[in-house]
Amino acid sequence: MIIINQPKLVKSKSGTRLQAEIDIDVKRKYLWYELENMFQHFLTNERADAFLVALICLRTLLTLDLLGKLNSYNSIFNMQNYFNERKKLYCPSY
Repeated sequence: MIIINQPKLVKSKSGTRLQAEIDIDVKRKYLWYELENMFQHFLTNERADAFLVALICLRTLLTLDLLGKLNSYNSIFNMQNYFNERKKLYCPSY
């Protein structure tokens, strides 16, 4: 299972990062996007769309479930249902 934890805004030496802890089976990794400080107001930690996009291909290749542990964000669960339905439709023997 792939779990996307709540993203956080973190200051770094070169800018501002939006990072999230990603649990893939039992391993914990960090996925982050960084912008210069002057653009930090464009970042939000309330949504995980960027992380979802980055992990969709990995999820498909590894055939793992995708779960979001996010405050007030359920689009990730809708995406999970969408992919499961499409998998049944286009790959009935899968």
